[in-house]
This record gives sequence, structure tokens and C-alpha cells, in this order.
Amino acid sequence: MKIGVYCAVLWACAVHAQVAPPGATPTISSTPPNAARLSLSRPATQVGHASWYGEDHRGRLMANGQRFDPDKLTAASWFYPLGTRVLITLKTDPKVLNPQPARSVLVTITDRGPHGRLVRDGRIIDLSHAVFRRLADPDLGLIEVIVQPEVSPGPMAMRTSG
Repeated sequence: MKIGVYCAVLWACAVHAQVAPPGATPTISSTPPNAARLSLSRPATQVGHASWYGEDHRGRLMANGQRFDPDKLTAASWFYPLGTRVLITLKTDPKVLNPQPARSVLVTITDRGPHGRLVRDGRIIDLSHAVFRRLADPDLGLIEVIVQPEVSPGPMAMRTSG
């Protein structure tokens, strides 16, 4: 009985396996298998919680192939492509009569995170320690932020003489 089940599983894996042609370069995706469940769409602007990561991760490889430096203005997100520049703005309480000016930092997405379980709990981005320090006291641990991708200008129309 066990051999029959083993053969069935092996056959199913062989049928569904995708073999790259000889000489093809294998590609490794930085998107986790459960990313589709974590983000059904890629919204332009998101509101949620942000945390920070720092010295414990210094020097570790990030999804973009670079080493992590907590002193740089970087962030980890599943929702934006690597290399995307996003504006992180500390969300203020609308009930406050005289709120402080909004604090914002422009960062580059260089890594993937937060962990899937944390995304389901409302955490949308992990910030480097330097970014978090510019927005709030790191002792807070979590802050509510607005994440907006940087809008890059489209190609300019060139006028030709003719």
C-alpha cells in the first residue's frame, strides 16, 4: 500500500514538473509562494502598520542581492517590486486639533517582508532603523503609516523640427 502511494506521488510530481531546456538559466523568484494570498492586488497607496529591523540583520543578504545596512533609507515589502521608491508618511490622528506636520521619508524597496503571518495582522512594510528613527521613536516598535509609490514622470514628448 505504501509503495503504491509513493509511486502515485512520484508520478504526480513528474507529470507536473517543469524542466528547463538545456543551457537555460534557472530563475529564482523573490516572491513567496503565498504572496498571491497575501496581496490580491498591488494597490498604489496602502495604509497599515510598519515595524523596523536593524543591527540583528546588518550584513545579511537582501532579496536584491545587496547586504543590509540599517543606516540606509530602505524597506522590505511584498507589495512593491524591488527597486521601487516609496514615500512613507507617519499617519496622524485626525482627532488631534493641532497635529504636528506630517513626517515623511522617501525609501527604496530592497527586500521582502514582513513575514506572511504579520502581513495578515496588518503589517505592510518593514523599515530600516534609519527610516523608523526619522518617523518616530524606535521604542514604539510599530507605527501606522501611509505608503505611496513615487510617481516617476513619463517620457517627455520631443518636438522635432521638420
